[in-house]
Amino acid sequence: MNHTKINPGVSRRKFLERMSLSAVALPWALSAGSEGQGRDAKPIAATSNLIIEDIEIHEISPPFQEFNASWLTQYYGLDIQYRGIYILRMGNGLTGYGESWKSAPDRESFRGYIGQTLFDVLNHTNNAALNMAVHDVIGKHLGVPVWKLIGPKIRSWVPVAAWTASQPPEAMAKEVIHASQKGYRWLKYHPDVLQNVIAQTEAMQRVAPSWFRIHYDFNGYSSVESMAPVLRELEKFPIAGRLEDPIEASDYEGYRLLREKCAIPVLKHRGSTESDLLENCCNGVVIASSVRNDQKLDFLADLVNTPLLFQHVGGGITQAYMSHKAAVFPMAELDHLTGSNIWMDDVIDEQIEVVNGKIKVLDEPGLGVTVNEEKLRRYSTDRMNNQYKRLLTRVRYEGGLVLFFRHNGNTFEGNQRFMGFRHGEYHASPTLRANIPPSDLPGTLSGYANPVITEFWEDDSTEAFEQMWRRTESGSVWMEDEEAT
Repeated sequence: MNHTKINPGVSRRKFLERMSLSAVALPWALSAGSEGQGRDAKPIAATSNLIIEDIEIHEISPPFQEFNASWLTQYYGLDIQYRGIYILRMGNGLTGYGESWKSAPDRESFRGYIGQTLFDVLNHTNNAALNMAVHDVIGKHLGVPVWKLIGPKIRSWVPVAAWTASQPPEAMAKEVIHASQKGYRWLKYHPDVLQNVIAQTEAMQRVAPSWFRIHYDFNGYSSVESMAPVLRELEKFPIAGRLEDPIEASDYEGYRLLREKCAIPVLKHRGSTESDLLENCCNGVVIASSVRNDQKLDFLADLVNTPLLFQHVGGGITQAYMSHKAAVFPMAELDHLTGSNIWMDDVIDEQIEVVNGKIKVLDEPGLGVTVNEEKLRRYSTDRMNNQYKRLLTRVRYEGGLVLFFRHNGNTFEGNQRFMGFRHGEYHASPTLRANIPPSDLPGTLSGYANPVITEFWEDDSTEAFEQMWRRTESGSVWMEDEEAT
C-alpha cells in the first residue's frame, strides 16, 4: 500500500504533544485499574461498591415528529423508532445510563457483565451503549463529568447536525425548514436512486437560510464515473456541504481524485478508518465506537490533520455521551450526528437544546442526564401496539412510466431496495435482495439524478389499492401514467 507521506515536523510535534497528554492520564488509569488511587483522584470505595449488580434493558418507542413520522416508518420500518435504554445498577446504589438504537437486545446477552467491577469492563469496545453507562457511573462515583475521565476539555459547545430519510423534493424542503427552525445548521440524509438528488437539492435550496448546508451520504455504492456528472450539478448549489461515501470504500485513487477535483468536501465512513487516514484520501472521517477506539482514531486523525465527526444514533443519553467525547477529542470538529431530532419527546428530564447549530457540554457528574421513570413506562414498547401496514411503492418516471412494487421496511435492511445499487445493479447479497424489485425493471436505475419521483401508497382501504396489491403479489408491475391514474 502506498501511503501518502506526512509532514515529519508536524507529525513529530503532534505526536509528542499527544503522548504527553497520555502520560498525564496513564497513572490514574493504572491506579484505577488496580483499585488504588491516582494523584488527583478521590479515594476509591471498596471493591464491592463497584460491582455491577444488575443491568436493566428497557425497549422504548417515543413519538416521532408529526410532519415526517409516516415517511420515516414507511421507509425504514417500525424498528427505526425503537431505542434500548440500559440502566446499570451498582453495589454502591449508583445507576448508570446507556442507550442503543432500534430494538433492544435480550438482557441475557449481558449476563456475563453481572458481578464484574466497573474497571473490568471500562475499556470494552464491543458495546457502545454499555460503554456510556459505565462511564456515567464512574463519573458519578468520582463526582466529575464524563469528559474529565477522557481528557482535558477543549470545547464547551459541540456542533451537531439533524438527520432524515430521502423523500420527494417538496418534503425535503420541509425538512430543511424544520431543522433550521430547531437551531440546526446542517441536515444529513441518504440519497437514493429512486429520487432525483438534484431536484431534492433545488427544493431545499429555495427554502434554506444562506448558512444552512446538506450532508449527503451516498452509502459507497457507486463509482467515480457514475458520480462525476451528479457532483458537477451539486457543486452549483451553495447548500451542498459534504459528501459521505460517494464511491466504493476501496477505491482510494478515486477518493483522491474527488478530493482534488470536487469543490464539495468528501468524507469516508465505510471501510477501514485507519487506512482512510493514512491514505490521505478524504477531507474527513465518520466514526462511532467506544471511547477507547475513538481515542485511537482521534490520535491518528490529529497526526494527519483530518477532522472527524461522531455518529451515534439515539436520544438524549446518546447525545450527552457524544458531546462529552467531542468536548475532548481535538479533531472532533465537524457536525456530529445522533438523529435525536426525529423524536418529539424523550425519556430524560433534561432538555438538550440546539443553539446556532451546537449543544452545550454538560458539567454535572457522569453524563449529566437523568432518566424519567414515568416516561420510561409511558413509551415502553410493552404498551405499544405498533403495526406495519401494507405498503406499495410508486415510482413515476418523467415520460410516463410508472412502477409499483411491495415494500416492507421491517425486512432486514429492507430500505436497501432504494439505496442498495452498485454501479446500477441491485446489491448482490440475497438478504438485501429480499422483497425488492428485480434488476430487469424498465427505467433508468443507475444513478442519483434520474428524472424520477417516488412515493408510498399505504393501505387506504380502497378497491384501487386492493387491486394493485393483488397484481404485485408475484412481482413488480409497470404501466403508462394514464393507466396508473
